Amino acid sequence: MQSSALCNFAGDVHTPGSGLWGQQELAGPALLSILGEWMQQMKNIFVGNIPFTASADDVRALFEQYGEVLSAKVITDRDTGRSRGFGFVEMPEAEADAAISALGGYEMDGRPLRVNEAMERRERQPRHDW
Repeated sequence: MQSSALCNFAGDVHTPGSGLWGQQELAGPALLSILGEWMQQMKNIFVGNIPFTASADDVRALFEQYGEVLSAKVITDRDTGRSRGFGFVEMPEAEADAAISALGGYEMDGRPLRVNEAMERRERQPRHDW
């Protein structure tokens, strides 16, 4: 038997009819469907040539001029913790398109940004260090 109960971060168990989402109740497949549609409407943006002194908050502030920013991150070197000069921003699709058009070539601390829709990461071949 499949349970339709959900558990929140506090560990409280909610079942359909318990008012977890207020007036409109969602459970199981309906919730997953809505989340899937919402994620498809989001766009992941590659931002290259970011100044090494810029933080994720700086990148977020720049992109927020064009709409809601779900996430902004600057990629850092795992050994040194220093910026690698590129990052990613997630925004709703229409706002992302406006940001891509407006910020491609924008100079941030004297460096022209490279801004375009992020590509899916390619599968990497295993490295042999022997």
